[in-house]
Amino acid sequence: MQPTTSPARPKPVRIRRDVLTEHRTAAGINSDAELAKRMGVAPSTVHRVLTHQVEPSARFIKGVLDVLTDASFADLFGDEPETSSS
Repeated sequence: MQPTTSPARPKPVRIRRDVLTEHRTAAGINSDAELAKRMGVAPSTVHRVLTHQVEPSARFIKGVLDVLTDASFADLFGDEPETSSS
């Protein structure tokens, strides 16, 4: 009898905060709270996603792409956490 193995977990989707901030500013949105309002989500949701406390939901991803129309999914999201440039 062969041991059972669990399927590999997919890598978490992480938002690239610096890129999001650039697109947000270019769109004339001055704060994460204003971004949240335009997306139709709570400011705390934006904060939790931006600080990698939670993964972005499909609703969050759709909302941010609907608001930041010049950004693509590939621009804003990746599967690796941001690295600090020290």
